[in-house]
Amino acid sequence: MKAFAVTGPGTFTFVDIDIPEIDDYEVLVKNEGCSICNTTDWMITDRLYATKDYPVLLGHESFGKVIKIGKKVRNYKLGDRVICANARPTGYDGTYYSSWGAFAEYGVAGDYHALVEDGQPMDGAYAYRNRYFSNDKIDPNLPAEKATLVFPMSETASCILQVPEVKDEDVAIFGAGTVGCTLALFAKLYGAKSVTVFDIRKEKAEQAVAIGADYAALSDEAYTAGKKYGVVYEATGKNTVFERGLPFLKENGVLAVYGVSTLPYHFNLNAVPTNWHYRTVSPRPVDAIPFVEDLLWKDKLPVSKILTHIWPFAEAEKAMRQVKNGEVMKGLVLIEGYADGVKVN
Repeated sequence: MKAFAVTGPGTFTFVDIDIPEIDDYEVLVKNEGCSICNTTDWMITDRLYATKDYPVLLGHESFGKVIKIGKKVRNYKLGDRVICANARPTGYDGTYYSSWGAFAEYGVAGDYHALVEDGQPMDGAYAYRNRYFSNDKIDPNLPAEKATLVFPMSETASCILQVPEVKDEDVAIFGAGTVGCTLALFAKLYGAKSVTVFDIRKEKAEQAVAIGADYAALSDEAYTAGKKYGVVYEATGKNTVFERGLPFLKENGVLAVYGVSTLPYHFNLNAVPTNWHYRTVSPRPVDAIPFVEDLLWKDKLPVSKILTHIWPFAEAEKAMRQVKNGEVMKGLVLIEGYADGVKVN
């Protein structure tokens, strides 16, 4: 089968690898498509995150149909649509490192709950099985352009659900990447009084307004406006934003950190409000999938504004480079049954 691999910093190729074998608790998935994670996939490519060496099999936001079932699987059936199926277990198989490898024609998903119920090991040599927790089922009837959004939108939606204080509050979000923009969208859907997105480029922040935020502003404007917020999200992964975001909290406000910094976080206690709360929010898509699917079916998510690009599998490298250049809000690489006739943005 064909898989998309990183061969060095910023270099890619297609490789031929065997269709993976499944064990008793696994299912084989024919992948329909895989979204590009704008931050993580390039961090992996550039060896900044989760990559020990090259070549690396890339991709983790896939969706596809179950075509083969292990004999001890009891929570999946043929035809189910499953997300995040890996071409290889996380780690090294002697030829390729796997940073999940979902840009591939086939992948393996696992019946996590059956493994737990049967007392199977989830650590040591089988630590990769913990990733099977992400192999949730999604609606098989959603069209591809909506199906591909279920996993990434559930990640950000879950980070709003983890901060119920968002409801009826003024919310500030620092960072207008895909995560920041969609955090703004879900904060409004969850009942925020107002949502303001700050970024060092105002045109980036204005993208968030196009999909649901109330206001967009340059980051430096926040420091002169004097407004306080009940919830502040740090969605850039930059230590300086963490430090400078604290003064914008109301008393008893919540600073929610989504971004991951490569440097330690520091703050000045003299510059923060009384009785503030710090919360690290980590994506738990399984908690938000039903919520997101319902919104997609009811056309309450602006799909065409979020999913700005679609490419055929053959143009996966072009897709990665357009993401790197900042041209893409969210993009889908179609895999199954699609070739040169697909419209490319």
